Amino acid sequence: MLLGLIGVQPTEAAADEITMDLRDRRYVVEQLRSGGPGVREAAERALLGSEQDVLDFIDNDDEIRFADDSVAVSRMVSVGGPGLRAAAKEALRGTPQQLDSFVVSGWQGPLDSDRQVEVSRIVGLGGTGVREAGEAA
Repeated sequence: MLLGLIGVQPTEAAADEITMDLRDRRYVVEQLRSGGPGVREAAERALLGSEQDVLDFIDNDDEIRFADDSVAVSRMVSVGGPGLRAAAKEALRGTPQQLDSFVVSGWQGPLDSDRQVEVSRIVGLGGTGVREAGEAA
């Protein structure tokens, strides 16, 4: 009778808890599949741990993703051309959202520009065959 007054049957509460646990774990599995190295490592630890570990991962995955993005963009600074390096440095000084946007697609424009500059340089220095190939590119 007391349970009727509370309004939640024990089986409904247990089912809701199981559903939430499955949603949480499904989210962590998705991060394991799609995240960077730090996210994948943290997601794996969470899935092998307790439900609290899963909840902690969910609460902190933005910070882990930011660290992964920072490492990825720092690598671009070290290997990219001048345009990509400048854009990457600017992204590193920006917000986490700006950094994420750069990692997703913001690097493509500066990389294309750097490639065009390099092709132009090679065409200018090369012989006839190189010029023809460069102009075709």
